[in-house]
Amino acid sequence: MANLRGAGRAFLLFASCAAMAPSSGHRLPADSISFEINSWGYPMESFRIAADGSGEYSKAPEFRAPMQTHRFNAGPAGFARIRAALAGIEHFAAHAPDCGNRATDFPYGGIIWHNGTARAAVGFDVGCQGTEMRRVVRAAHDAARLAEQFSQTNGVQ
Repeated sequence: MANLRGAGRAFLLFASCAAMAPSSGHRLPADSISFEINSWGYPMESFRIAADGSGEYSKAPEFRAPMQTHRFNAGPAGFARIRAALAGIEHFAAHAPDCGNRATDFPYGGIIWHNGTARAAVGFDVGCQGTEMRRVVRAAHDAARLAEQFSQTNGVQ
């Protein structure tokens, strides 16, 4: 059942973002980027960073626990670092990455590039074994680690 909820959410993300999807080799316009990962309908981790580097990073200390949120300001250079971590997967906003063989019951989520009210998204499923999806999962992980690092070293109150 949780996987159906995740599939529905991913479909809505893709359907709502078609207008902002890039052609191959172009960067998505973005004034902020957000990320979230869930398991069985429960949020595990998320972040949002604006172009000026201000943002929030949230993580649940354990499964089903409330997320703990930390604000940060990593400056425009921090935003650029997250953009760079995700640069190789932006084109998947135009077409979903191939899942390949899939192990069920793994976490799933999405990355969204926001530009005003326009959005472009790439959904991911950690249980997918396809090369494209593995690349998306790795990029999402790298971006989340940067946001976590920013929340620890560039925290604001």
